[in-house]
Amino acid sequence: MEFLVKEIDKDLKIEFPRIYYLGYELTFENGDKYDIVLGKDGLINSNIDKKGKYKLEYKGTKLDNIAILINWASLFIYIIYLVRLKKVGRRYGDK
Repeated sequence: MEFLVKEIDKDLKIEFPRIYYLGYELTFENGDKYDIVLGKDGLINSNIDKKGKYKLEYKGTKLDNIAILINWASLFIYIIYLVRLKKVGRRYGDK
């Protein structure tokens, strides 16, 4: 989700229409990162202090990224296993 802030008041607090999960990241156009906090209704809140373009995206947590890596590695190993199993079967007359 990208948005543009044209005017800013002192201590502007924005609430985003997203449910709070770990892994969300709010960045300003120059790369500055802003803290995201859990609002009282379960949505994402953040304090913004500059005019400009912002981007809110879900990057995932480190644990999410490790789980995805393990998943792909397991799939790769399983495919290699199936290919080798088929080669061994041909060697002994299986089809």
